[in-house]
Amino acid sequence: MTLDKNIYLMGFMGSGKSRVGKILARKLGMRFIDTDEMVEEKAGKSISDIFTQDGEEAFRRLEHQCIVEASRSRYAVISLGGGAVTRPENWEVIRQGISLYLFASPETILERVRANDDRPLLSGLSDEGKLERIRSMLAYREKFYNMADIVIRNEKGDSPQRTAELAAEKVAMRASLKIVGVNLGQRSYPIYIGSGILSGFGDYYRRHGLGRKVAVVTDTTVSRLHLEPVEKSLNESGYNVTRVVIPDGEGQKSLKTCEEVCGVLIKAGLERSSSIVALGGGVVGDIAGFVAATFLRGVSYVQVPTSILAQADSSIGGKVAVNHPLGKNMIGAFYQPRFVFIDVDVLRTLPKHQITAGLAEVVKHALIRDEAFFRLLEEDIEAIIDLKAPTELLERVIERNCQIKAEVVSRDETEQGLRAILNYGHTIGHALEAVTNYCRYRHGEAVILGMIAAGRIACRKGMLGEDQLKQQNDLLQRIGRPKTPVDISTDSILKRMESDKKVRDGRVRFVLLEKIGKAVVTDEVEEPLVRAAIEEIKRG
Repeated sequence: MTLDKNIYLMGFMGSGKSRVGKILARKLGMRFIDTDEMVEEKAGKSISDIFTQDGEEAFRRLEHQCIVEASRSRYAVISLGGGAVTRPENWEVIRQGISLYLFASPETILERVRANDDRPLLSGLSDEGKLERIRSMLAYREKFYNMADIVIRNEKGDSPQRTAELAAEKVAMRASLKIVGVNLGQRSYPIYIGSGILSGFGDYYRRHGLGRKVAVVTDTTVSRLHLEPVEKSLNESGYNVTRVVIPDGEGQKSLKTCEEVCGVLIKAGLERSSSIVALGGGVVGDIAGFVAATFLRGVSYVQVPTSILAQADSSIGGKVAVNHPLGKNMIGAFYQPRFVFIDVDVLRTLPKHQITAGLAEVVKHALIRDEAFFRLLEEDIEAIIDLKAPTELLERVIERNCQIKAEVVSRDETEQGLRAILNYGHTIGHALEAVTNYCRYRHGEAVILGMIAAGRIACRKGMLGEDQLKQQNDLLQRIGRPKTPVDISTDSILKRMESDKKVRDGRVRFVLLEKIGKAVVTDEVEEPLVRAAIEEIKRG
């Protein structure tokens, strides 16, 4: 593995940075740099003498100069002094690479440094005094150390070789990670995208400074497949985990389910500082997000989507809601997660019907925002459906969807304008779901029918060419158009549309294509056009 970023090793004195760092550098074919050694070389004296003769502030200034100089090297493992992480100017450098914190307990640290008198911050103290000082300094520095990308324990008895091997594995995972930002000022958050990263979830959770009590909300199917690595990772990172497992299905998106989830959280003693992890598809994400927005008047939550629909769309943007018998997603909030964590490998456990339903939202993003992305899907859709596509392609597809969704949400968080284009196919699609009591169509299947209908409306209004309508419908057919709802009353669909949350001043808003890659929102669609489009999709 060749990295294009430096690795910054941090930890308290005696945590093993030099020994582990040298082994790690050899394993990765990188150079090892010790900034403490650089400081002593530049000053011409020991760190202890610098502290004694010039003071700590002089040492910190020289330390920063050496960190900046070391950062100019390429392919380097750079060991930092124990207190370097407390200075903001050093973090400006550290964030350019991959940071790794070697954790050791105060007792282990004392045993390692007891015989070394060249430790100015422990000089002249008894063993008891040193242990107290180590505990005090660790308590202060912990919040800085926990900002690291990776945390690895290196306790008494741990082999430096094995610690370095574990570090190399986690560095490789972090280096391959893609990050998409959702820019919402103080509510901004990252979307992490990678393969085989679920077992490292605890590292990323810790970086965001979330509370020690955490509830993982999931469903019966996902819990069997993916709960164990997430729970184990959180436990290893020091978190107290409460499981909340709900039944599968769209029918669970109700206030009743949310009440039941809240009951579990109350009994588990979750507090305002606690957090919720949504591990599952769109239904789990909506329920967990809605509970997070309302429990104790709002607690933090994290999205860990496990379906294509959730990874490409519903986990991003903070729209959380439950259904009402009179309409889909009628009760909800805009409530942003602290971060989104996507492992595309989990998609390989999905049944085919979930893949095809989820790809409806993938194609939707291409249709409304990116013609080049649409062409890529035309070329590779069968490989994606069969999950025979290379991991790199799956990551690229999910990443591009996240970029599109993040861009739109960043510009219009609460759907006052641009964000409405994300509802392409949803106006009629949601009505179809509602009139069939959310049990005939999966969300993506209903959206496919809704996009076909919207395309026909746009074509008849002279907005979208026949050739591009055919291109849209051909790709949707290849994904898997569901059977047409011939037994459903057109009037019932139209009536449901009138109660949709997208209605403004009594007028139903539609998202229509002007061309592939460009969508507009309009309420100037006459009912006969809508009726005709519904009748056509009913006939197939």
